[in-house]
Amino acid sequence: MESFNIEKFNTSVARKEYVKGKETDFYILTAKFNINKYKLILLENHSVIYESFQDSLTEAKHIGIERLYIISPSILDARKVTMVHYKEDRPSGKPWVKDSEPILSKYLNLDLEENEYVFPPLQPRDRNREFNQYDKDIRSKVIFEYLFNERTHRWLDENIIKLDPAYSRGYQSMGILHHLGLRDTHKGIFMDINIEEGIKLLSRVEHENIKTIVESLTYSNELAYVHIDVDDVVESIEYQEGKESFRMHKFRERNSKLISEAKKAFKIKHGKLFCEACGINFEKVYGERGKDFIEAHHTKPVAEMKLGEKTRIEDIAMLCSNCHRMIHKSPTLSVTELKRYIKESNF
Repeated sequence: MESFNIEKFNTSVARKEYVKGKETDFYILTAKFNINKYKLILLENHSVIYESFQDSLTEAKHIGIERLYIISPSILDARKVTMVHYKEDRPSGKPWVKDSEPILSKYLNLDLEENEYVFPPLQPRDRNREFNQYDKDIRSKVIFEYLFNERTHRWLDENIIKLDPAYSRGYQSMGILHHLGLRDTHKGIFMDINIEEGIKLLSRVEHENIKTIVESLTYSNELAYVHIDVDDVVESIEYQEGKESFRMHKFRERNSKLISEAKKAFKIKHGKLFCEACGINFEKVYGERGKDFIEAHHTKPVAEMKLGEKTRIEDIAMLCSNCHRMIHKSPTLSVTELKRYIKESNF
């Protein structure tokens, strides 16, 4: 295959030559760049809303369907979406070929049958003792583990709240969840998707407690407690938010890979890990027990990031737990603003 003419392709897209027949609200465009690279572009009203590269045409189409479904479940109606593939070296000389309705319906059925999440109605209760007893950190982790990892109430009490299971029997975490209306029907409902996609789905649910649940999940995604072993580090690494594999637990992957590399880079640059706001060095204070311990703060919250936007290791700040919580306390502060607060208070 000859070298792909990117200028010719971009011109074709700009001219809307991908439109075949009646226009639709959404378009899934795929293009063969070379023997093992396929370009994926998603359009809404002819404006680009997502781009990526995939290893195969089939994978590109699956990812396109899944991404569009997160943005708008209305694509379940095949009349609202068109899938078109671009290949320069077609014998006909016409690079754009539209998938037939049966083929499109096949992809829709394969990809969305499993992922059509219907969030059960919340059933909140007035009792709030357990909810108010624990801080935002604990509550957020309880909610995340229950919805995304299908944890039992007993597991949550023992591993998140750190209670003696013989004493609690799961009642504390159950009280937190039940106050918000999260019951057995919600347990593990987001096991097949990542936290960012779960947040997007929840944002479409109408209930006064949804805001609290979304805020808790967003906060969980900001937390990172990762110890590192210092090896060689790449000085500038980018990780795309919303990696192409739809069925993964982004909370775990994002906070292990990205955060670990950010901490490695920070230690190589400064020779140690310390809080960028107050300056505390855990190893200096706690000795060997505090070695390589610090929390990582995403300077740009996930909730404010666009689909497909990248987070670099340079976007991660090192903070102690106290400063981390002070930054997230409403109204939120930047690291620089908190550092100035500390300085002005002569801390």
